[in-house]
Amino acid sequence: MKKLFLLVLLFASSAQAWLITPQPSGSPSPAPSISVAHLQQLEAMKIRMTVNQDFKQLTRDTTMMFNEIWNNPKGLTPQQVFTALGTDAGALHAFYLNEVSFLNSVVAGTITLTEPHSVTVNSDGTITVGP
Repeated sequence: MKKLFLLVLLFASSAQAWLITPQPSGSPSPAPSISVAHLQQLEAMKIRMTVNQDFKQLTRDTTMMFNEIWNNPKGLTPQQVFTALGTDAGALHAFYLNEVSFLNSVVAGTITLTEPHSVTVNSDGTITVGP
């Protein structure tokens, strides 16, 4: 990570120096010379940062979804939340469980929340919360 940070600083300082170097009027500014290896490193860093941010956001969203159902901030019971989702409840619950599985397959222990009650998906897609 230190290498990537230093690389960004190096790139930023060389680009800044290029930008503030006075150019004779009427002549086009020369493009900075950046090697393919340098560009590859910058792209790799950008992709890694994006994936890391996406993973963190998905983790936050999944945790928020759990809390909206099981610890509803507006005081709704889990059954009331699932009832509000109607026949979409079963599919949305399956989606949530798949997100948890995916996140934990990437980094074990990312989501450690467990549903405090049993959930039954009815044939019409609605959900019944058990004891």
